[in-house]
Amino acid sequence: MSYPNNGGEININTRTSYLYFKKEPFGLNLSEIPKEMKEEFYLKKVDLNDEIKKIISDTFDKNNIWNWPKDYNEVAGFGRIMDGDLWELKASYKNKKVHSHGQVYYPDGYESLITMFSKMFEVNFFDEIDNNY
Repeated sequence: MSYPNNGGEININTRTSYLYFKKEPFGLNLSEIPKEMKEEFYLKKVDLNDEIKKIISDTFDKNNIWNWPKDYNEVAGFGRIMDGDLWELKASYKNKKVHSHGQVYYPDGYESLITMFSKMFEVNFFDEIDNNY
């Protein structure tokens, strides 16, 4: 899942045995940031164990996230928006997958998804997103 914004891009990657949260501030190369600052502010890692997988799967199931449309704005009748925040979700688990994106507007269950990731990483993603606009 990524949240492009003026402060960079927040990525959560599940392709390994870990969940990674990486924030790349716009115009700043992460390799140039001292390690202690990087770990505190820009890079967090959570074990992708069975409990975490179940929490993610249950959140996706409960909020019907697996059925989000590819282009949320188009399906919801908002049309293409050329300004504002963008969001994108690409996820797969077992035989389920979703690829959805939108601008400015969010599908039902979006807040639950962000809340789930906020708890896992102990990062308030709502503040991360809002503080960059």
